Amino acid sequence: MKKQLRNKKKGFTLIELIVVIVILGLLAAVLVPRFTGMRHEATVKAEGSTAASIISAARVQEAQLGTAVANATEQKVENADAPSGNDGKIKKQYMIIPSGGVEYKIKKENDLYVIKWTTKAGGDYSGKTQTLTEGQAFTPTK
Repeated sequence: MKKQLRNKKKGFTLIELIVVIVILGLLAAVLVPRFTGMRHEATVKAEGSTAASIISAARVQEAQLGTAVANATEQKVENADAPSGNDGKIKKQYMIIPSGGVEYKIKKENDLYVIKWTTKAGGDYSGKTQTLTEGQAFTPTK
């Protein structure tokens, strides 16, 4: 009896290993695209957060200097040492505009700032124009 237990090998059979590998492959096939989509959505939301920060900086600058950062015409958002008013320039003391390849444009409609940009995120968001209006929650556009 003791000899039978000693000779019996412990471990997994080839079939068991193949079944585990197939299950892991199926899980990866389902989860990888989902995580990729989440990464693209996170990129767009980060860009939206930057846009909200630009609006806040524009409001603070307008309140302190008495001149709106933009008018009804879209202006490229840039940093400047001395803003000339209504030109999309934000003084560096209020915010440093990130240089991540996204070009933000600002304008003022009905006394509210509106920011537009073309996202650099991929997937469903690739090349889509995103918009954030002051005082509203940002919802990414696919």
